Amino acid sequence: LWPTAAVTVKRLHDRGRSGAWAFLMIVAWMLLAGNWAILPGVWQWAVGRFVPTLILVMMLIDLGAFVGTQGENKYGKDTEDVKYKA
Repeated sequence: LWPTAAVTVKRLHDRGRSGAWAFLMIVAWMLLAGNWAILPGVWQWAVGRFVPTLILVMMLIDLGAFVGTQGENKYGKDTEDVKYKA
C-alpha cells in the first residue's frame, strides 16, 4: 500500500495535481472490497462495483497514458527523460 501511494502521489505531482487525489483511489479500492449486500437492488451493484471501477479506470488512464506537465510546475522541476544505451 505504501509504495503504491508514493508512486501515485509522485505521478499526480508530475501531472500537476495535488497528491490528495490519491485518497480517491484508496476510497475506490475500499468500496470494491466492501460487502454491499445490505443495499437493495441496483444500488448494490452501482455503489459497490460500478462507481469504484469507473474511478479506478479513469485514474489509470489519466496517470498512465498521458505525459506529465512540460517544464516546472508548483511541485518541482520537470523530470529528465531516461536515456537508454543501445
